[in-house]
Amino acid sequence: MEQIQAYSKDALVKIKQWLWQMKEKGHNKYFEIYVDRKRVVEKTDNLADFGVYKVWLHDTAEMIRVMIYDNETIMHRMEVFCFRTPYYDKRQKKIALQNSKDTKNKVLEAENKMLKEKLIQAEEYIVVLENKINEGKSDTPKFQDNVNGSFVNLLNALTEKVKQAA
Repeated sequence: MEQIQAYSKDALVKIKQWLWQMKEKGHNKYFEIYVDRKRVVEKTDNLADFGVYKVWLHDTAEMIRVMIYDNETIMHRMEVFCFRTPYYDKRQKKIALQNSKDTKNKVLEAENKMLKEKLIQAEEYIVVLENKINEGKSDTPKFQDNVNGSFVNLLNALTEKVKQAA
């Protein structure tokens, strides 16, 4: 059974006291201690070795793990006490913040890409509309040309009738 707690000297002192009590009752327990996955106290029942972990405890240490066994040979019956240091908590918050920033950046990049694609489509549509407007201007006859053409046709028709009558 593994118990994860925030690091405190008092918690480790309580574990050591419990080990003393068990030894006094005749239930000798073996223990080993790890600091950041490095075994700093080999499996032993000598409680004088318990404090050796302090030598390995530095500012960037993240985890202290105390493993307690019923005897020296059986490994599967053990209790595990894990203590997270303040550095671990600080690093986890930093990682969470970075992941949050990365996620926000990915969302913003995707939105930026989508908006650029929409802008390109809008610009292409503007070009199409401008072309249609320009084509429409050249196709429609101008009113002035239409009036002059009709007037010329009318004069030609009248001139023909006058020639025929004469």
